[in-house]
Amino acid sequence: MLLTALEPALLILSYEDLQTPEPDFSSRFDALALHHRVTREWAQKVAMSEPYVDKLMRLPPWTQECRRIYQLNDVRSFILDLIGRAQYVAPKGGTRISAEPAGIVCATVAVPREVVGAWNELLHGCTHQPNTDALDPQIATWESPALADGCETLVVTVGESSQDGGTEIHQFPLVWDEETWYRRLGTMKWWPDLHRCVECCFWNSAGMRSYPEARRQPIPFSYTDKFWDSVHRTCRDESSRDLLIKALTKRVHGILDAGLGDERIGQTGRFRVTLSSRVHYREEDGELVFEEFGSHGIGRLD
Repeated sequence: MLLTALEPALLILSYEDLQTPEPDFSSRFDALALHHRVTREWAQKVAMSEPYVDKLMRLPPWTQECRRIYQLNDVRSFILDLIGRAQYVAPKGGTRISAEPAGIVCATVAVPREVVGAWNELLHGCTHQPNTDALDPQIATWESPALADGCETLVVTVGESSQDGGTEIHQFPLVWDEETWYRRLGTMKWWPDLHRCVECCFWNSAGMRSYPEARRQPIPFSYTDKFWDSVHRTCRDESSRDLLIKALTKRVHGILDAGLGDERIGQTGRFRVTLSSRVHYREEDGELVFEEFGSHGIGRLD
């Protein structure tokens, strides 16, 4: 499970922001919608603390005048849902937190000092949270000008004295778009969920994503019990699973790789996974149905 702290500027959005001719509001709103969708669809957790939420609820879009502005309803809806599904973290105060590289978070948009303080305490609390997948907590932001250099990690320095009198250093990876999210999700183990595995495989392969005719939205697919039973029998180690996932990903994303040797007769087809194994499938109402997996001797197309 990825524990994600939302940058405060994503959660403080006023009607004045909405009216500004600059793209900052729309980019922040789009990022908030993305983080809301991914955390919900992939069952990930947003970190919150009671002091942090209390301070946010005193600011736009929650102030009295903002509540009458219907254009902010979606913002409030996203935030309420995130707060309702959040993992509440015990904040740790009495520390000084600095962020390097500077200018990545809480810099390009004015955020009240007390909110930044509560967020710093939340970040400090996140570093003490047990994480089932041993993955570092991350910070969700938006594609601000500060990200122009392609920075991928943020080092948060927590001014907490250690036993040797030094300072603890914690690294919070950043996520701000689909690519950075899937890069992080791809570090998690999703087997035996083939749909999750295929999605992560595509987004973590620069070669597949750059293929000129690659489908960003994959062809819908399902599989039969016979296919799944044969996968369990054949793919007993991670390397063989990876080969299967890579081949499935290419097929459903429309990547014409000659190595697949994809051949079809009518609605029935087959493609290679390795030199000695292949997948048999059929096309049905715009969906691919994987029917069988095994050696080249299985099945017939005629």
